[in-house]
Amino acid sequence: MAYAGIQYAQNSVGLTSDILKRREANLKLVELRYTSGRENKGAVLLSKAYLEQARYELLQAQNGLTNAQTQMAKVFGREISEDLYVQGSIPELSAVAPIDFRLLASQTPEFIQAQAHEDLAMAQIEISSAGIYPTLSLSGTTGAVGSVWMPSSQRWSIGATLTIPIFNGGKDYYAIKSSAESARAASLNKDSAFHQSILRLKQTWSAYLEIIQKLRVDQAFLEALALREKIAKEKYNNGLMSFEDWDLIENDLISRQKTTIQSQRDRIIAEATWEQAQGHGVFNEKR
Repeated sequence: MAYAGIQYAQNSVGLTSDILKRREANLKLVELRYTSGRENKGAVLLSKAYLEQARYELLQAQNGLTNAQTQMAKVFGREISEDLYVQGSIPELSAVAPIDFRLLASQTPEFIQAQAHEDLAMAQIEISSAGIYPTLSLSGTTGAVGSVWMPSSQRWSIGATLTIPIFNGGKDYYAIKSSAESARAASLNKDSAFHQSILRLKQTWSAYLEIIQKLRVDQAFLEALALREKIAKEKYNNGLMSFEDWDLIENDLISRQKTTIQSQRDRIIAEATWEQAQGHGVFNEKR
């Protein structure tokens, strides 16, 4: 999660910096056309407002990067540092065969813990039941007897004690009954944990597949809108397109750029959530 946060913050700073430069260039273009009498004052003022908004968003992105760096430093146990950056991106999971959710569910920490509780409850039944069964104790002694030292006559004895619990106030009976109910509850909890794990695994896997597809959609739109904006800017510069139409295309591109880096962040988070649902740690080797 911290990696996704700092990567998104870095991308946000880069994107908002580019947007600021474009807003500055766009303002100069609109002012030039206004000076030549081919544009109105409203377009100039709106372009100035866009520029101020870009400066504000860059400030937000820079503050977000500082916070993300602090969070990343905390994860690694480092001192708070503002020179912490990440490079590259986490690759997408490769295509896998149909997932055996029941097998994965049986390996989750929640199910393993519930199974251990059931085993403990079953063992407690055996312990409680031991009190109602008869017990047989054997004892033996051996030694030497005589009127002188060292005695030379050997002597030995052996004995047995049989204990049959009859009157104990019903303590053993109710202890067994209580243990049996505890075992039943533990068994139900185990079944619930198993089905809950299957549900969580299916939900997180579906969410991961959906965000991958959404990212591909965003990237496809981004490529198309980037070309569309380039063409629109040339048309506006040559007087073949109105400011309103060009402005709409420009804002569509900026909006899609922001959406794309958000989808990149969400894809990493969705993969981490999928790994977490399986019980994998951050540095664990994938099973």
